[in-house]
Amino acid sequence: MRLIPVALSFILPTAAHASIGEVWQRVSWGESDAALARAFGDRATVLDRPIEYGDTRVHVVLRGVMLGGHEFNVYFQGDGSGLRRIHFERPRHGAVLGIYRDVVAALEDELGAPTRACDIPRRAPPDYQAEHVRLWRRAGGTVRAVFRDTTIQSSEGCLAEERSASSPCGLTGQIFVQISRDDVGC
Repeated sequence: MRLIPVALSFILPTAAHASIGEVWQRVSWGESDAALARAFGDRATVLDRPIEYGDTRVHVVLRGVMLGGHEFNVYFQGDGSGLRRIHFERPRHGAVLGIYRDVVAALEDELGAPTRACDIPRRAPPDYQAEHVRLWRRAGGTVRAVFRDTTIQSSEGCLAEERSASSPCGLTGQIFVQISRDDVGC
């Protein structure tokens, strides 16, 4: 296992402009859930039941980590061989374009200009979400920031009774930042 040198701080700050490096530098790719929990001490929440992320599972979560002046939860995604991705995610109700811009600005301050930008405009019908992606490729990993726009009109996957409900049904906004050792694309 190789430790990824990104930042030298050993304390997770609560300052408004914390960096991804202050989480990333404390872990190693392939690290076990137990080692991740030890690395973050009482800041870490160890889940009784894992969260499934398709090809990975999450057993360890950090809550309230600041990125770009906004709170995110950090999910350490692992597979049978240990840590595979670090996933910062904003709660769905707080996923708006202004916050994404703050996050991208913070990442640019820390990592420089993105290596690549990929934007997918909203298409209608049936009102699919727009998506904005920024990638930073660095030694030891790729950082990927994603914003998926809220599209209340989209009813793909909604049940008939949900369409008539008073609350909106359809796709919701999403902001996340993933760090992966793999060279990922848009």
